[in-house]
Amino acid sequence: FPYKRSTRQGNPRRTTQQGAITKDADLDLNLENLPRDIMRALGFLTRIPVPAKWFEGYDGSLSQISRAFPVAGAMSALPSLAVLAVGVILDLPILLTSAFAIAALVIVCGGLHEDGLADVADGFYGGNTAERRLEIMKDSRIGAYGAMALMFALLMRTIALAALLQSGIFAASAGLVAAIVAGKMALVWHWTELPSARVGGTADRVGAPTEDASIFALISGAAITLVLALLFRGVATTIIAAAFAILASIGFRSLSLTKIS
Repeated sequence: FPYKRSTRQGNPRRTTQQGAITKDADLDLNLENLPRDIMRALGFLTRIPVPAKWFEGYDGSLSQISRAFPVAGAMSALPSLAVLAVGVILDLPILLTSAFAIAALVIVCGGLHEDGLADVADGFYGGNTAERRLEIMKDSRIGAYGAMALMFALLMRTIALAALLQSGIFAASAGLVAAIVAGKMALVWHWTELPSARVGGTADRVGAPTEDASIFALISGAAITLVLALLFRGVATTIIAAAFAILASIGFRSLSLTKIS
């Protein structure tokens, strides 16, 4: 993932994009190119092998393919759903099945988000100034804050999935996909809303989501998430979960601005 570390650091939308990177940013949003963008997004977000034909003429820009992040996120959940099914068929303990499913998701995504979480935890709480925090976040070594954040995140995800699995495999599968899609939707929103942490960094060069790409990601992500949540968890639970997710996203945006701006 040549861009993964820098693309987590903020939104380069306020900087000028130069050279070949601006080509994809000027493309019209259309359904004809959506399969191509989904496959490119899948190649960026996961370790799933994507045929080279989908990258013909690709200049490395993420401005346009970011619209497909929620859909690609849903596709990345397929191996975990298979693990859940196998666990249920073999009548494995619910907690163990959940742990295997989360492990499968981490492996499929190459630890992309876990790496980012650890970097952010170490940087935000291990440095006293914005410059020092960014320096820590760029360091590949993991610190105490990063280790604790990873431990709690994996533990909570495993327990939450196990709780859903008690309501049946369909409820657990829907909840897992909805959570992943919502996460990718939030990723695009934060990327659009936050300023670039490092002007001239890799995130600047690959480009932030275009306005059309951002809108498409938010609408498609919200649609998938709401449909799955309403079908399997009901209106009340969906409203509470949506409110919590929105507040958490806004809170993280404010925290990021405070820590690295």
